[in-house]
Amino acid sequence: MLSAYCQWLLVSLFVAGLVASLGCRGDVDPEAETLQQLQKGSADQRWTAALSICEMRPVPESHIKPLITALNDEDLRVRLAAARALGETGIAGQKHVNEFVDAYTHHPDPQVKSVLQQSIDKLNESR
Repeated sequence: MLSAYCQWLLVSLFVAGLVASLGCRGDVDPEAETLQQLQKGSADQRWTAALSICEMRPVPESHIKPLITALNDEDLRVRLAAARALGETGIAGQKHVNEFVDAYTHHPDPQVKSVLQQSIDKLNESR
């Protein structure tokens, strides 16, 4: 069994490594970094970014257009996470509901349409 100090040290090293791998430095704007990953990252990075944006609650208005664009991503996971994140945009999203409805109307993927409909309903209910 490890001593309490060894356990603390291992946890500290793990967290330090995790923070470093996520780019959590003082000179990095996490929201800008997340948007960058959503727009230009690998499929896994785009998916992780979309999930992260969904957890911001409310999602900032500056993220709405990139999320709408992400509804057409080549990766289904990204499309679904973007559709869900649009439902977390709160008051800012309410101003864009017509754009969400337009995306819903023209989207070819029934799975994305289903999640997008839930997001639209959530925004409409919060009015």
